Amino acid sequence: MDDATVDIIDVEKPMGLFGATSFLFCSMIGTGIFISVSETFKVFSSNNILVVLVIWIFGGLISLIGSLCYAELGVRYPKTGGEVVYFGEILGEKFGVLFVVMYVFVVKSITLAALALTAAKYLVNSFEFNDILFVDKCTKMVALSVLLVTFLVNCFSRKFITKFLNVFSFFKLISMAVIISAGIYTMIKGIFSN
Repeated sequence: MDDATVDIIDVEKPMGLFGATSFLFCSMIGTGIFISVSETFKVFSSNNILVVLVIWIFGGLISLIGSLCYAELGVRYPKTGGEVVYFGEILGEKFGVLFVVMYVFVVKSITLAALALTAAKYLVNSFEFNDILFVDKCTKMVALSVLLVTFLVNCFSRKFITKFLNVFSFFKLISMAVIISAGIYTMIKGIFSN
């Protein structure tokens, strides 16, 4: 065997334990918890908070089962790459690459657009505009601006985006605590309607 030298490259790690936890938290807890409550009431034609709570718990259990499946796949195939590795091992490398292309250009694009529209909707609705057409155009422009700024910040500063995720996670936790506390308070008071 040849005596080969190995150069060890020290990769910059701008995301520490707290940053990685914030990233995972923001990935797991999406904006759906902030926009889906009224839609859940509409879909199930129920004004009963307990019915919606049971539906949320059921959805949480389904998510837990999915998470456990991913954990098992991660242990079984301990390689970097996520779903690419899983599809590559099961269906072949071509399907793994096809999945990545579809995920990036379809799934992730739709998810980011929904997140940007949700943020824009909350921002624009915080002002009182009377013209519905103007509100719609403003919402789309703000959503586009959010996507553009996020793209540019991700391109130029990983440290800033990590700090932003930490702050965003904190506000998301506070928002969830307020929503849960308000729900518990109304249930203690005996108010079970929307």
